[in-house]
Amino acid sequence: MATFHGDVPAREAEAAVARLVPQSLKSFTEPLSRAAWCTVPSGYVVRERDRALAPARQEDTAVRTAGPVHRLPSHPSPFLSMPAASTSLFARIALEATA
Repeated sequence: MATFHGDVPAREAEAAVARLVPQSLKSFTEPLSRAAWCTVPSGYVVRERDRALAPARQEDTAVRTAGPVHRLPSHPSPFLSMPAASTSLFARIALEATA
């Protein structure tokens, strides 16, 4: 649990894990006709304390697949550990996209 929710209080992390459901096998086997990030404006949020995917690897992915790259000093779940900062960042991204 620490890998994905290292900066989330234990009770909230346990509740988040309890809500997880298996991912459809189809998402791994269905051929892709097109990737949304190729046609829909997108960005990437690098989570600087992520233990599951190192920030350097996230940055490599972001450069290849996303538009603007943003950063948050969090583990993989900033929407749980830092909801105010996440909301503020996502609101700013949305405003920039509509400007």
